Amino acid sequence: MKIPLSISLVLAIFLTLTHGVMAAGAPTPLDESNDALKKASAAIDQWMEKGGSSDPALVESLASLAETRTALLESEKAWAEKSAATPEIVALKETLELHRKKFQEVQASGVGKDSPEFKAANSAVNKATAEYNKARGAIQPEDYQALRTKLQVLKWKLKAAVRAYAGSDETVKELAKAEADASLAVAAARLADDKSKGLVSPMTYIQQQQPPVFAAKSTLPALTRYGWVMPFDLTKAFADHWGYTLSIDGYLEENQTLRLENPLSDISQLVELARANPGKYKVAVTCARFDPPNPSPDVWTRDKDGNLLNGQAKSLDGT
Repeated sequence: MKIPLSISLVLAIFLTLTHGVMAAGAPTPLDESNDALKKASAAIDQWMEKGGSSDPALVESLASLAETRTALLESEKAWAEKSAATPEIVALKETLELHRKKFQEVQASGVGKDSPEFKAANSAVNKATAEYNKARGAIQPEDYQALRTKLQVLKWKLKAAVRAYAGSDETVKELAKAEADASLAVAAARLADDKSKGLVSPMTYIQQQQPPVFAAKSTLPALTRYGWVMPFDLTKAFADHWGYTLSIDGYLEENQTLRLENPLSDISQLVELARANPGKYKVAVTCARFDPPNPSPDVWTRDKDGNLLNGQAKSLDGT
């Protein structure tokens, strides 16, 4: 049976368009490898949640994790019950819900983000959220934040133990191998993806450049930088061949220093590298530009009356 030319043309156009949509939406090998890595990592998290191991060392860590998780849940429950019993917080929550509903209505109306209505509704939600969180924060259980921190640190250390596991628990060995294999697959897929697009990774680019040659008796101090975050291998390469410090990116604040407790974090690995090679590597940090709640009189610059200087310095990004 012959198909009329008009139908053939329409069919050809349809197949071309649908194939293009399917091709554009189809996952790439890099997408697939990243998904596989996420699943392998999630499998370790699930094992940590369920607990159970034939290795006594892991049993102890899992028990500590479960105990801390239970204590945190109890603290959260007590906090929620106290919030629900506090009239001021209940009223603030109702106000917040009203502002959120109003904001959703403004969004649904189709007005632009630069319109006065959108800005006013968004500002009202932000203000109500801040007031609600402040009121809840005032009755936060004393042990809540400490338990959250302890739980996070325990998870970090247990996950690091799983990744480096060389014991007798076959389940843990399989979990570690699956994640390690998935990590290698991601690296290979990323390299192939870059190559197909004519791109090179930052590390590859740096390796292609001619590093400077420093005099043997040079007294030039190690260089520092202020910029975007670099991965561990790139930071080390700059320190090995370009005269730089091991830069701990980001402001040196409480959340940043907490990452030292994570054996797998870049900041922890950089510090350990410097500790193992003190003659070769120097560490540089970027101090926060924000006033601490209780500044030390011995550190902070003050005027003749003992008040903190307030120069209102701003960076290029306006902060």
